[in-house]
Amino acid sequence: MATNSLPAPANEPLTSNATKNLPVKSPKILSKLQESPGKSPEPLRDSKERDTKALSKAATRLQALFRGRHARKTHVPMVKSGKIWGPPVWMKPKAIHDMLTLANAGPKDILYDLGSGHGDIVIASVKHFDVKQAIGIEVDLLRVKTAKRMLAHQGISENRAKIIHGGAMDAKKYGISMATIVTCFMSPDAHQRSLRMITQNCRDDTRIVFYAFPPTPTPTPNPPSRAEKDQKSVKITRNKTASGDDGTQDAPRQPREMQKGARFVKSISTVAHMTEKGESLLYLYVVQCKKN
Repeated sequence: MATNSLPAPANEPLTSNATKNLPVKSPKILSKLQESPGKSPEPLRDSKERDTKALSKAATRLQALFRGRHARKTHVPMVKSGKIWGPPVWMKPKAIHDMLTLANAGPKDILYDLGSGHGDIVIASVKHFDVKQAIGIEVDLLRVKTAKRMLAHQGISENRAKIIHGGAMDAKKYGISMATIVTCFMSPDAHQRSLRMITQNCRDDTRIVFYAFPPTPTPTPNPPSRAEKDQKSVKITRNKTASGDDGTQDAPRQPREMQKGARFVKSISTVAHMTEKGESLLYLYVVQCKKN
């Protein structure tokens, strides 16, 4: 009779009666207890914590592999050297459509996309807005190769669209002066520096669209000034002396020095760039010359 009250040997699995009074209620943990002979709940809890930490580390490594490691290898040296960069984030089709609609893209336009990534804006501008030519500039060689494959898959020739491996601030040597539309989706600092570069190198009335981050702290619409509206030549005035009009003419007045700038036109809301819900803004600027 005494042998019936003895506990089960350590090398035998715990029965349901043995686990009934344990303070663990989870069926999964109870099944592990039955499969693991002689283990108490406390060592099991320690093992579960170790498994959770290991899983967390594995998830971190996996996330770094697919999202962060390549980006850090590419962009961290750029940041340290003072070059501009943009987040490696996919743009949603709705944001791309709204971006090109705001820019009023059409068959007569030449579009430059700074930080073109996988070439989504370049492809959409050619296929859906029929722009004359679209050129993307991307610093990440891996994304350049991906974008070129996507262009080939869509059957778009290099005469209509191409992706250039280079930095956004080097866009001058890639012919950005021909652009009538420039699109940007990078970091706030990159937008600010890109705006200065665009206004210095692009023609008047070039439309610039920024996604999510404005290039200026609080942009407000500025109507064109009177000097911007008046594009007439300087009139030649007759030289008048004290004795009266001598019939001679003064030389034409030298025009005042022209300085290029960007005028903020408006902003509209579109889908958020990082989350499923919420919204982000698109900012439209126009390059214009101003007289000092």
